[in-house]
Amino acid sequence: MYLTMINTLRRRRSVPLPLFYEYWRDTHVAVAARLPGIDTLRTHWVDWDEGRNWPPVDGIDAELAAPLRFEGVPEPCFSSAEGLQQFGASMGPLMSDEINLFERTIGFRSLGDNSVTLKHDGLPAPSGPLPGPRFMLFLKQRPELAAEDFRVGMRSVGVDFADSAQVAKVRLHLLEPYDDTNVFLDAGTDVVSHGLAADDQYQAVVEIGFDDAAAQKGFHAGAEWKAIGDQLNGLCRSLHPFAITRTYTPKLDGRLTLSGLRGAAVVDQIRALGAVNQVQPATMALFNGADVVEMQL
Repeated sequence: MYLTMINTLRRRRSVPLPLFYEYWRDTHVAVAARLPGIDTLRTHWVDWDEGRNWPPVDGIDAELAAPLRFEGVPEPCFSSAEGLQQFGASMGPLMSDEINLFERTIGFRSLGDNSVTLKHDGLPAPSGPLPGPRFMLFLKQRPELAAEDFRVGMRSVGVDFADSAQVAKVRLHLLEPYDDTNVFLDAGTDVVSHGLAADDQYQAVVEIGFDDAAAQKGFHAGAEWKAIGDQLNGLCRSLHPFAITRTYTPKLDGRLTLSGLRGAAVVDQIRALGAVNQVQPATMALFNGADVVEMQL
């Protein structure tokens, strides 16, 4: 992948949380998925309070001031510079909608194989609640470390996470420095902030998942986690865990998924009824969706 973005979205406080999530999923993201250039788009609903189920590590700050917390993390991926340019030239309708939802948006960038899936859970295009606990760990490196030493260490941590039989998924993102004077996803209004102090910026994100709560608790009670925690202690000054409560994938490998074409609420209804007729080619073609990623009911 040429570029992966990890965007942190803080909702406008005047927008109720349920409405924020529903509008973001069913309206805002529906625009994003149809813009040219994006290869794959995943959107994660995240929760700071549920994230406290991830245990703190001695010597690493685990507190995050309320104004710096966020509720959504979209993960758009671009397979080429040309695709990124296409998206940038077409994203006006998306940016004009940000004023309705967001108080602050921060777009962290991860280049090439600095974003990598080290262990796959077999869910290429999740749509909704996930089968077990999932977390996004936002990490700040210790200031005395060189950037490359931090990255080498985090790659080792990612491999150690993936080597655990109790861990179902590991995805690692090593981030470029954030420059709020040259914002790519710029809403073009002072109502939506893109500013982030250098001390508040992250240098890595780890997405990690477990099949169930028992697997997570077993992992955190064991020697593997203690050894990884010791590694993290030498690498990180802050670890801010957010629970992923839902993940939606409206676009995968350049093609809309069913949730991207018809909406996640429709996918839930089709699944609940086992309505396989709704995913047949003749039906999909009615929605201009003949080339949609096949859905597994």
